[in-house]
Amino acid sequence: MKSLISLPIWTTLLFGTNKILLKLINLACGQTFHSNWINLDQSASSKEVRFHDLRTPLPFPDDYADAIYCSHFLEHLDESQGTAFLRECYRCLNNKGVLRIVVPDFERLAQDYLDIVRQLHESANLETEHQWMHLEIFDQFSRKRPEGKMGTFLNDSENNKNSFIRNRLGLSIDNFRNNNDSVTKSEPQSIPVGFFRSVRKFFFDSAYRTHFLMKKICPKHFKVFSIYPSESFLNEIILMFSSLTYKEMKEAMFRNSGEVHQQSFDQFKLKRLLLDIGFCEASKKTAVESSIENWTSYGLDTSPEGFEKKTDSLYMEAFKSLQI
Repeated sequence: MKSLISLPIWTTLLFGTNKILLKLINLACGQTFHSNWINLDQSASSKEVRFHDLRTPLPFPDDYADAIYCSHFLEHLDESQGTAFLRECYRCLNNKGVLRIVVPDFERLAQDYLDIVRQLHESANLETEHQWMHLEIFDQFSRKRPEGKMGTFLNDSENNKNSFIRNRLGLSIDNFRNNNDSVTKSEPQSIPVGFFRSVRKFFFDSAYRTHFLMKKICPKHFKVFSIYPSESFLNEIILMFSSLTYKEMKEAMFRNSGEVHQQSFDQFKLKRLLLDIGFCEASKKTAVESSIENWTSYGLDTSPEGFEKKTDSLYMEAFKSLQI
């Protein structure tokens, strides 16, 4: 029998001189975070977000957290990386802990595509919707630049207003911006760390070290590499002095940047993966349904008005051990 996670005891972890509540962990948070959670991401765009390369072990002890949340990140990892990441989540949860994982729902995507095709057979005028479904299925796996052909498609105001597309994307449609072949993404904000913390991160955090060295040693190339980062400083130097053209270099770096999808999931595949790792009671949820107490108050899957942020999502939760 499932039971709600209670949060009676708060433990702390020291990051520098700041005490951070560690009961709840939000991984790959992007711009979606809450002050009651420890928020980790590879781009620290706010003082509420801690910089960490999530392809490496998580910076938490065993059996530590009551809940871990991760949205629309797992699909960007290949199979081996994804399995390693989920094993890290399992390690960090305490025995009553729960993992809430959110990914694009491939089952729903396939059903919506087939429904559009069926209606086309019945002579329905759904050319725009049909084009969009093809893009949504294939572009996220094959794109060579940020937002890919989906972003270009949404630049058309009529496409952007299409109710079917807006219903599929939910509030995430506002994340798309005008995009072309040139680099339009602004330079990431510098990571707000003090001198001693920055020295420590330089020696012990490879992702931070790469970011720092590229900015200092190769400032002319920094914007390209900060948008399309590779896994190591050495790889970036090799690419910089290779025979690749500028366009080829951008494409190669982008393919390794993490935006491209490496996997797809439906509820059966994701549940099987979680159970194979050792999780128990894996079950499908909704954006507002969770075993985490007061879930909707955090506003991670829904807006303050109660709207679902990413309507194409599959929500799955699993416990580390059986709940009695």
